[in-house]
Order: sequence, then structure tokens, then C-alpha cells
Amino acid sequence: MKVQLDYSEIKKMFSEKYDKELVLRRVNDKTATVGLVANLGLFSKEVAIDLNVVRVEKNNNVVLGYGNNVAVGLAVNTLLPLFKGLVPDFGKVLEKGSDDNTFLLHLEAIGKLEKLFKVVAVNDVAFNSEGIVFGMSLKN
Repeated sequence: MKVQLDYSEIKKMFSEKYDKELVLRRVNDKTATVGLVANLGLFSKEVAIDLNVVRVEKNNNVVLGYGNNVAVGLAVNTLLPLFKGLVPDFGKVLEKGSDDNTFLLHLEAIGKLEKLFKVVAVNDVAFNSEGIVFGMSLKN
């Protein structure tokens, strides 16, 4: 089965929980731009990077990759502490992966979606113009 979470729903959930504006938009079927809008006093600045789906693991963890150039590395090193400072339980949901240039997204640690991901196995993650599409099946 396929389940779609609209970008607008995800952004609203994030905003209600953390009082921050989430950047989330499709680049292609397997890549999305993800970040935060940082309020810098007189103006706001979008701080975001492109993350691509590398693989989905059996435990509903999604390995997300990012570019390996110096600029992207600096952006990641800037974004990670920013997210950790602004989003209290960020480390439970997203952490640096064991492979170079990867993050590990723990779907079962996402607040309101926690119960869903405990009863389904995610087989695929893709992005369309409206949202994130999860290919999934019921766990045995």
C-alpha cells in the first residue's frame, strides 16, 4: 500500500510542535530539500540542504545521503547544531549515519506518526509534488 503525507501537513505538524518553519520540498523522486527558516533578527534566511533516499532499512529507518563537497559539508556542520538547538528531540529522529555523508531517519520516533510506523514496514520512500509517499506493508 502507499501512504502520502502532504508537505503542508508535515510543515504544520512541525510548526505546531516546535514553533519553527520547516523547509521541505521535492527536488526529484528520491531527493528533497530539507531545512529550517532561521530568524536572524531583521530578516529570515532559509538554511537547507538536499537529502536523497539511499535505502530503507528493515527497522523503518531511512538512510538519507547528501553531497560530499566542501560547501555541503560546511552546511551540514552548520545545520546539525542549529537543528539540535531548535528542535529538542531532534537527535531521536535524525542522526548522522555510519556511512560517510549520510543521516539516519528513525520513522518510529516521529511523534504523531510513531504508532503508524510501529505496525507497518516501510519498503520505499519517494517524493512527489504534493508530499512524501511511503510504500509500506503491514508488519507480521
